[in-house]
Amino acid sequence: FASWEVSPLIRNREGLEGEFRSNPNGAEMEFGGHFGNPSAAFLSEEVIGRAIVPGRSIIRANRDRTKFIIAVDPGGKAKKKKGDTYVVAWGHCETLICWIDGLQGFDGQIVTLEGGRHEIIPVNPNDVLDFILQLVRDLGGRGHVMEIAYDQFDSTAPVATLQSLGFPAIETTFTNAYKNEMYGDMLQKLTQGLVKIYGEDLDGFVD
Repeated sequence: FASWEVSPLIRNREGLEGEFRSNPNGAEMEFGGHFGNPSAAFLSEEVIGRAIVPGRSIIRANRDRTKFIIAVDPGGKAKKKKGDTYVVAWGHCETLICWIDGLQGFDGQIVTLEGGRHEIIPVNPNDVLDFILQLVRDLGGRGHVMEIAYDQFDSTAPVATLQSLGFPAIETTFTNAYKNEMYGDMLQKLTQGLVKIYGEDLDGFVD
């Protein structure tokens, strides 16, 4: 369904005309219910499927003194709206294999106001920060976390907070050169079977 057919916050398509003019394909996916596969440009579903390990569940306890990397991606942000999603991912490497050990999503909430009006309550970045601090404790403490990498957008404050607490937090800058290197490295490792992800989604993050 399109957003204007089911969302109480969007009355009709005409109200999104600016979005469709500036980014037709993106607007069709975000609001029109025509979903694409953004990773298909460089990753096939077959390659992604081979990375999933059935029977392996999310890792939150560090029993082997493993070193982890945490990545944080605030999503749903634009100049005209507040951020409404976050994803935290964490993983580690074993010799040549890169493991994606966990994913945790945070979504904004729709609340009903007087008169039948609705409002989106965005994700509180402090809730995400609290989750990260607890995750670090679960993974064995700051000595077992090599890096906490935030997306560059609107992440200066949480990165500064983590750095002030002694954590190795950085704010990445997605230049074209950086993205090309990152995507190329990921494609190479996936096609070679060097990236693995847990297959048992006990926390229900992936439906």
